[in-house]
Amino acid sequence: KSMSAPVKMAVQAIHQGDLEKKLSQAQKDAGASKAIPIDLIDESPFQTRKITQEQIEELALNLVNNPLSTPVVVRRMGDRFELVAGHRRVAAFKHLGRTEIPGVIQEFNDVDASTALFMDNMYNADLPDFEKYLGLVAYQKSHPESSSQRALAEKTGFSQTQIVRLLSFAKLSKQALSFVDQNRRVVGSNVMHALSQLTDVSDKALIDALKLVAAGELKQMDLIKFLNQPGQAKPKAVAKPAELVVKRGKEVFAKVLRSKKKVTINVIDEETAAWIEKTIHEALKKKANA
Repeated sequence: KSMSAPVKMAVQAIHQGDLEKKLSQAQKDAGASKAIPIDLIDESPFQTRKITQEQIEELALNLVNNPLSTPVVVRRMGDRFELVAGHRRVAAFKHLGRTEIPGVIQEFNDVDASTALFMDNMYNADLPDFEKYLGLVAYQKSHPESSSQRALAEKTGFSQTQIVRLLSFAKLSKQALSFVDQNRRVVGSNVMHALSQLTDVSDKALIDALKLVAAGELKQMDLIKFLNQPGQAKPKAVAKPAELVVKRGKEVFAKVLRSKKKVTINVIDEETAAWIEKTIHEALKKKANA
């Protein structure tokens, strides 16, 4: 995979590129990989990312007919291995019932392992902002010298503005943080930063609003406006258009959609459409004069 600009900046700043070379070489050098028993691979204690079942099944489907193009990266921990990069790949192999996976063994200490895992996660463009926040927190813990936002920005390649917005998740209460942890895409860092500036919103009101977003009843972009409304009334659900399907045998002859004052009719051919137009026109004239 090609590295994004922030990731390039991050890896260049860490150990003068040594760690970048180790991780990149390990991921690209499939020829040096060996079959590693999956039951000997343990999850990393530094892992903050959650993989959905849908993501696992999507990769597993691809692997049914295609070989694994990039081996996982592990480090030795006694007579077992600890996963450094390849969480989703291992999960997909387990889903397929496979007992071994191609992997490269690298000698990483705790600091290097946590940094490599952080970098591997950052490669994923689909990573939710909340998981980026968790990654930054884990990175800070293993890199005490990056405790300030400025130092963290220099080390990771994120701008200080991005760091400030991502770390705004830390301002959530324990209860709200727990809800976001269970619904990691419910709010992004930009909206989260705006939420952190609100001073007169109760924790319950915030969690209730986030629940509406998670349920699809409120758009994330409307959170601030919603929370600033007096009474914070629950938004009305948008009614789905009523649909009537008329069939001729097994063939759909016409579909009628009605939503409040609007009626839409789709028919099988132009002749039928002309007939419906004439019939509706006559019916409307009769209704208007009734």
